[in-house]
Amino acid sequence: MLKRRAPVAAIMPTDRRLVLEDYFLGETSAWGMFHDRFGRIRRQFKVALDGQWDGRDLILTEDFTYDDGQSDHRVWRIRKQDDETYQAVANDVIGLVTGRIQGNQFRWTYDFRLALGARSLVMRFDDRMYQQDARTVINRTNVSKFGIKIGEISMFFRKG
Repeated sequence: MLKRRAPVAAIMPTDRRLVLEDYFLGETSAWGMFHDRFGRIRRQFKVALDGQWDGRDLILTEDFTYDDGQSDHRVWRIRKQDDETYQAVANDVIGLVTGRIQGNQFRWTYDFRLALGARSLVMRFDDRMYQQDARTVINRTNVSKFGIKIGEISMFFRKG
């Protein structure tokens, strides 16, 4: 006889709260992939992150290494507005980004300048992060251009 599994709600507590400046403080590692709208993996990467908190701003440095040998460097300056709201800027993000925490979830949408050789394209990123436990955050990003889905980024953060 098969054993009945516990409902997902019983396994995943709903009272967990993602606090960006707590989770991303210090060193974090991440890995992920970009897959196109047809589900084909187009690029894979690893990321080394370092977060510094000064009581008001989280300075989050990301160093990407891609499977094709390329690398990328991004620095986010994330300012906490209140317990639920953050605003941020980054070197290849256009304008000021506003994000909101809801329990263990964080979401923000922004325009991103994607370098392609000598030119660049502006893409829309709809970023959603989900804290699974004290050490793990999953990030899913829908990428679009002119409202048309181009693909999706799946990224996994791990502390320690």
